[in-house]
Amino acid sequence: LTDPKSWIKVEPCSDGGATVVRLDMNTFDSFNPHQQHLIVDYFFEITFGETNGVADHVMGIISNGSRDMPNVLNYIVNSSPGLKVKHQVLGKKDVLNCSIGEYYDKICNNHSRCVYHEGGLQHVSLVGTKSEESGSLFPELIHMMEVNP
Repeated sequence: LTDPKSWIKVEPCSDGGATVVRLDMNTFDSFNPHQQHLIVDYFFEITFGETNGVADHVMGIISNGSRDMPNVLNYIVNSSPGLKVKHQVLGKKDVLNCSIGEYYDKICNNHSRCVYHEGGLQHVSLVGTKSEESGSLFPELIHMMEVNP
């Protein structure tokens, strides 16, 4: 490892031109723990850096960082297809209720060129719910996240 900067890339985002910070997990895994520590420190330093109180970059992305994880949406759809969720309607303030299985079907039926034309899914709790939250307790998924830093 000559310099952590050589393993972290700053790239313009194709959607608007803001910059994102990238690190590839496959490359990261090839370094020893001391080198990894240096890379992580630099990654966080640059990702969360600010100039005059304004973020320098919009996000940090660790490519292949979840390679050992299942697709979370698919996991929830397969394990709890009847789970009630809330989603927005694109271009409106309306919020609709449906099952996660129905929402997934809408995604599959209204997806074009990597753009979903329905509306965003509101948060889904993986650790149980209170009051009007959507979600459930998913201990197996939580465990997978804990063992995959």
